[in-house]
Amino acid sequence: MTWIGKTPTPLAACTAHEDPGWVRRYIARHHCRVDPRLRHAASAALPLMWQTEGLAMLSADARPSAALLEFIAELGATGTGSGLTLSLPGDSGRERYFITLTSSADTTDMLRDVLGPAVVLALAVHDFYTCHCALPTHAKLRGAPLTPLYRRIMQALLQGLPDKEIAATLALTRSNLDYHMRQLRKRFGAHNRLQLLQAMKGATDAPAPDTAPGAPQRQGESPARSLTSPPGG
Repeated sequence: MTWIGKTPTPLAACTAHEDPGWVRRYIARHHCRVDPRLRHAASAALPLMWQTEGLAMLSADARPSAALLEFIAELGATGTGSGLTLSLPGDSGRERYFITLTSSADTTDMLRDVLGPAVVLALAVHDFYTCHCALPTHAKLRGAPLTPLYRRIMQALLQGLPDKEIAATLALTRSNLDYHMRQLRKRFGAHNRLQLLQAMKGATDAPAPDTAPGAPQRQGESPARSLTSPPGG
């Protein structure tokens, strides 16, 4: 998330453990602009614990806007009753990374009991994604379309099939599959299998901006530097 003036703009969204439909709605409907958790978490040194039904009270406005009420209603419809949001500094003064852990419980009592481990988990997730899983650019995907064989390999990879099974299913030798995997990594600008999976996922169900089990990036710029989860849950 980056701050342009007073307007937050999402740069990346992790969908590995989130409903992709909710992520798309969160981004497409600009919920980040009214989500009160962002500013509260960004200005606090500690994680913000919140209840979905109480988010309106976190608004800076005396009267909640229609957009805020719509966001709260949609968040509640996902089954999210409460959660905690942690904000971490980004690579520049305008960027913040947000990790949100959610619960179906409508109180924060349980969250208080697991606050310490939850913060450790959030920090570990952030470190893992930012240090090891920054997404490559998707610019190369705008070139020539993938061949049917490469699309089948992509589908198998996204299904989690191991190389041996992919090769057998597609009647390829292991060396041939290794060659095609290298070509796919080159095409997607990925350095390893995990980055390739993230890039392919981002290309197949990319809203605007792209989302993946990792993250999208600024249009026309370098890869996104955070794969933290969208502040929706």
